[in-house]
Amino acid sequence: MIETKEYTITELVKTISMMNKVYDLVRLVDPKECCQLSLEDNHVAYHRTCYTLWDARSRCKECSSYQACLSGRRKDRVELYRGQIYRIQSIPIVIRQENGEEIACALELIMVHDATEAEKESYEDKEQKETGYEAIKNDPLTGLYNWEGFSQTARQMLENSTEPLDLVISEVVQYNLVEALFGSEVLDQVLLGIANICREYDASLHLFGRLQKGRYIMLVSHNTFQPENIQDGMRKVGEMLTDSMFRLQVRSGVYCIEEKEISIQEMINRALLALDKVRNAPTEVIAWFDEDMKRTLEQKKKFIRGFDQAIRDGEYHLFLKPMWGEDGMIEGAQATSCRVRSDGSIDNPADFLKSLEEAGLVAKLDRYIWERAVALLSRWKNVGMKDLLISVKVSAADFYYMDVVAVLQELVERYDVRPEQLWMEIKEKSLFSDQKRLTAELERIQKAGFPVVVDDFGKASSALSVLTQVKIHAVKLDRSYVLDVEESGKVDQLFGAILAMAEALNVRVITKGEKVQPIPVRAFEKQYLHHQS
Repeated sequence: MIETKEYTITELVKTISMMNKVYDLVRLVDPKECCQLSLEDNHVAYHRTCYTLWDARSRCKECSSYQACLSGRRKDRVELYRGQIYRIQSIPIVIRQENGEEIACALELIMVHDATEAEKESYEDKEQKETGYEAIKNDPLTGLYNWEGFSQTARQMLENSTEPLDLVISEVVQYNLVEALFGSEVLDQVLLGIANICREYDASLHLFGRLQKGRYIMLVSHNTFQPENIQDGMRKVGEMLTDSMFRLQVRSGVYCIEEKEISIQEMINRALLALDKVRNAPTEVIAWFDEDMKRTLEQKKKFIRGFDQAIRDGEYHLFLKPMWGEDGMIEGAQATSCRVRSDGSIDNPADFLKSLEEAGLVAKLDRYIWERAVALLSRWKNVGMKDLLISVKVSAADFYYMDVVAVLQELVERYDVRPEQLWMEIKEKSLFSDQKRLTAELERIQKAGFPVVVDDFGKASSALSVLTQVKIHAVKLDRSYVLDVEESGKVDQLFGAILAMAEALNVRVITKGEKVQPIPVRAFEKQYLHHQS
């Protein structure tokens, strides 16, 4: 179970006061920014880096608080430091402020005692263990700050600045397409060019970083920030591919910082919401976070706050789409989740999945749907449907929040279901976010007997490499991709090549048909039994 608990500031002050009577040290930390937090005048304030406890220069090599916030579960660790034992409990919590803002952080409860000789032999001294280790704070390609370096330096800049600041996120549009068309070497030159444009600005008034791929972040003086300079920089970026008809595009979102006490990540979220407004716009290149966006963000937060209660109330239901076998018969179903509200209205996955992914809650929903699917397979054994299969979604994020294989094995054992009846379906684009790790995890799933299916095959820039780099059972060829090829008149050649490669690798190809709306379980069962008769 995910154990993250919510507190108001008043509740948390009382909790910390009680814990101070039991533990030697109690502190609040934001492990993503690596900062200590305090509760002052009924608001949260950011202070020095949390690793100053160890007189260190960078974040801990194995931060239990970071792991706790990532997993939603308490994490414990023991450190031997300068002859003393530190027993640390890191408890993930969310602080709800009066203005409606929320801060995800960790409550650290620490007991300290002099180490015994046995403990000195059992644990490696923290200083020796982390000698030579220092968290990398710069992007190795561009030399700009990465998230680690930017967040820490930005926090210092926010604390020391007497003038208002803006946080800007700029993003190369269609980054993957640029890489596919021109190759990684040309793309690297583009990314370096953007970094050099950043360095043209006054370093005393601007802070720059590269977060990931083609996404850059800036902290700039509000009083001297001139949007036309950003647009001029974008024009320079667009001219980098001069020998091509393709025009590089960059879009930006700006958050004018009004509340310094919120996390850097929350500031980024606001700038990203502004960026969403112009990401696919034909002419607009920059947008500012405004009151309408703030209301949208508040609605998202309200939805997230009510998610656990909606799960407990059984509002999330298993819905199914029929899967047709090569013989034209229904061989199973693709599972999805829909929310059926108390008033009878139904929310489709498109209405809530993105919000859950951004809040780190999609793993909890996936785990919930997996169990419903396995329980349904178990029930089908007794009603003449024992050979059907169900294909469920697995997100790349799931592997960071739980041991997916262990969860699946426990479910099929508890409900007495064969693993091969439960297909694990992952989006193709997810495989390129952390390919080495995901390839290893998917191989574990396969070895445990659960078939792996790649959905939306053909959409990513390196689609065919999936067939050779990941051991999979089947691929689903996206119909929109098929239609594009049909219009080009090359469908026979493309399908012939894909089918030949898939057959050689013993991979099944499934062409996704017309958009089919998911239906309740009972409706699917009636459809199946009617089709069989």
